Amino acid sequence: MKPPSPAQIKRELQQSVDAAALLTTIGMSVIVTDDFGKEHTTTLESLPWALGHGQMIANCKGFPSYITNRIRPYEPLEVLQEPDTMKSNPHYEARFLSVLQRVLPQTVHDPAEANQTYEKVLAEMRLFKSLDSFEKFCEKGSLPDVEPATIAEFQEQLEGNFGDGNVILTPMEDGASVAVEIKLPDHIVNSLVKVVAANAEEPAEAPFVPFPVTVPEDPELVWLLARRENLGPDEAARALANIHEEFWATKKGQILQCEGVERSFAEFVSNVPATALAESGIKRYHKDPETLKCLHLLPDEVK
Repeated sequence: MKPPSPAQIKRELQQSVDAAALLTTIGMSVIVTDDFGKEHTTTLESLPWALGHGQMIANCKGFPSYITNRIRPYEPLEVLQEPDTMKSNPHYEARFLSVLQRVLPQTVHDPAEANQTYEKVLAEMRLFKSLDSFEKFCEKGSLPDVEPATIAEFQEQLEGNFGDGNVILTPMEDGASVAVEIKLPDHIVNSLVKVVAANAEEPAEAPFVPFPVTVPEDPELVWLLARRENLGPDEAARALANIHEEFWATKKGQILQCEGVERSFAEFVSNVPATALAESGIKRYHKDPETLKCLHLLPDEVK
């Protein structure tokens, strides 16, 4: 049997990384096997990324840069799963994709056809995830108005998830909602998004409070963000990490990467739609970071 080429190995590794990034979340509970074979329950501190020699690694609390075959999801034994758990349990999705990636080359002998099938399945699962997020937004979210700029930004965001030409927005005559039609491969989704003006009488939302953010690679750079007061710092950090990963899976994120834009936090803050942040109670003050400054007060004798 002909050994796989370096390009094929790289492609299969990237598929694994994409699947892991889609189906894991920072902060999830995992079990790590250390160098002595002992298992430890901890939490995931980063999404997996590719390393040389066909390996994929991730950071866990207390266990930095561990190969992912030594990391597995933590699942309490007393929790019994219903048969239909694919949609609600990302661990089952990850297992499904892992099995699919292993079985496809055994049943589909054409590598190009097997790769195409896997990519289609991965795209379908991304579509399901985008649809879940949209349904949650219809339940709890709203648009501030039906101005052309607002509608255009909302349509751009939806088309980034569902494809150009697959989304039709129609403001209702009373101005109280916007009808949304999304064309999926096998059916059409119709829904309504509420329009709630900023000055409308409604329960007051929690005010925004400062939420400065840095990244480990350059802790002296600070992005000036804000979070709702009722959204804790840890919860806001987890939400921001999830938005970061979801953004790079959208059409806009994919286009930026094809254009050579680095998949970094700085580029994410500069390009993510404000509405994507607002849905999770986060606000962006500036797209560019500020340098952390140390204030040196004047000595008393100088005063």
